[in-house]
Amino acid sequence: MKRFLRFIILTLILTLNITCISTTKAFAIKIPSKITLIGDTEGIRIKGEDFLKIDNLMPGDKHIGIVDIESNHEEHFELYMRIEQPDKKDEYHLLDKLNLKLTIGNKEIYDGLVSDGTHLKNNIFIGVFKNGDREKIKAELSLDGKSVGNEYADKKSHLKWVFTATNINSSGEVDSSNGGNSLSGKLPSTGQEGIYKILGLALLAIASGILLFKNKKS
Repeated sequence: MKRFLRFIILTLILTLNITCISTTKAFAIKIPSKITLIGDTEGIRIKGEDFLKIDNLMPGDKHIGIVDIESNHEEHFELYMRIEQPDKKDEYHLLDKLNLKLTIGNKEIYDGLVSDGTHLKNNIFIGVFKNGDREKIKAELSLDGKSVGNEYADKKSHLKWVFTATNINSSGEVDSSNGGNSLSGKLPSTGQEGIYKILGLALLAIASGILLFKNKKS
């Protein structure tokens, strides 16, 4: 009897409305946000809906997003992440003022302006996950309050957080014959009972952040 492993695409839209009430420095606050990425027999799924949902961000404020990763699947898989940002179209680019600190486990991956992190568009290896494994990704976003002026009023931008998984068969080999870029469908087993040989497990999750800066006169 053939066995199937289904893989799916999950899209999480993050709406970040950044409103600057004053250009003066404000007290920094930390607002936590959390989602969970779960790998199981159904593929990859997301638990939680309010990841980095920012309604108002004043200069100096800090927002923290936590991605808890857990594997409940019998098969091992490799997990990667990348952050995509739009092309800069004008002089006053909002991502030039937004700072990102990214940590995977206890390892700091990046700390700087989002616009300077162009290398983050390449896949970052998070780790190999087997049944029962856990890991944590922490993202801290803050707006530079010293250099944000009226010229950034009503500026919009966005970020995409893309997670990609590649299955590893029981012999420990990575099966990437499909390039890890398939978008939908079912993958048949071609081996013995209890062994999944996957042609590819692709787009795991996309999280898009819409960034909006407004300046209100008091």
